[in-house]
Amino acid sequence: MNKEVQNYYSKVPKQSLAQLKLLRQAVLEAIPTATEAMNYGIPTFKIAGKSVVGIGGWNDFVSLYPYGSAQITKFANELKDFKATKGAIQFPLNRPLPAALIKKIIKDRLTDLSLN
Repeated sequence: MNKEVQNYYSKVPKQSLAQLKLLRQAVLEAIPTATEAMNYGIPTFKIAGKSVVGIGGWNDFVSLYPYGSAQITKFANELKDFKATKGAIQFPLNRPLPAALIKKIIKDRLTDLSLN
């Protein structure tokens, strides 16, 4: 992990750090060959120079950023219990992280990028 990414994790609100680490773990399990760098101010996981997903930790939730709305639209039914915008999915800190769904979303994103 580079210093810029380490710096991000050191500044995440303490209450979201554990959940953010679980989110990071789920991402790395889905794409173990990804490199992690900062993009748009958040840790971003890249393969072959292409940004696959980003993650962020906030006061009340952690977010997955699939860099587009395709997966958010495609998985809308499975995401109905979570807040989602056009470009982000928010997972509240007081609920278990849906790691299997996160991995499914990432795998679909890889297909869209022709990286699977």
